[in-house]
Amino acid sequence: MRPLNRNRPRSIRPRGPAALAASLLLVPALAAAQGASLAVRAGAVASSALAEDRVANPALGTVLGGVGAVRAVPAPGILIEVSGSIPMKARTRLELDVGWSHASLEARDDNGTREIQPLGAVHAAVSVRYLATARASAGCGFGLIRYLAERRALFASGTELSPLVQCGARLDIAGPPGRRVFLRAGGQLHRFRTPVLVDAGAQAGTVYRLAIEAGIDVGRSPR
Repeated sequence: MRPLNRNRPRSIRPRGPAALAASLLLVPALAAAQGASLAVRAGAVASSALAEDRVANPALGTVLGGVGAVRAVPAPGILIEVSGSIPMKARTRLELDVGWSHASLEARDDNGTREIQPLGAVHAAVSVRYLATARASAGCGFGLIRYLAERRALFASGTELSPLVQCGARLDIAGPPGRRVFLRAGGQLHRFRTPVLVDAGAQAGTVYRLAIEAGIDVGRSPR
């Protein structure tokens, strides 16, 4: 692990549950707007390592229970999202996504792979989606993510709310206007750290999440 710069002041933690709850309440508001649509989608999500001990950091090794260098990696899990959108211009839409995912956090070292604990995450993001053709669209945006886990291992001292960047591409495959079935591929990038990692002398790392989903529009707008 890279050493932590202990001279760096700690940031003030925002009130994560309140921010995510406010985002969730905005989804039906978007769906009620003129020309709005509401989409529900579900699929699978995979993630890069949340923590990686490349130099056998003793403090982190104790937390993860590993032998030698060890990595903490979420196994592939499920992802469920609700998205509300409204038109901006002729070919763009403003979207708000709220999602929940669930997987198992695993420790991987020279002895193999073992489960550490169940791991959930909630996120909310605002994006702009561009309609490239009658069936294909893509967009990017910014948001927040927070992991949900029992207070042990990496999360023994709690979790932190982190900003994220997300991008995705969508392909409509069937259905009449207002009831379109679609496929979506998306990716998220965010920083990750917990108080336990800080105490172990670890610096915040970058996590990548990739998802494949199927969904359906249930709003009044065909797109």
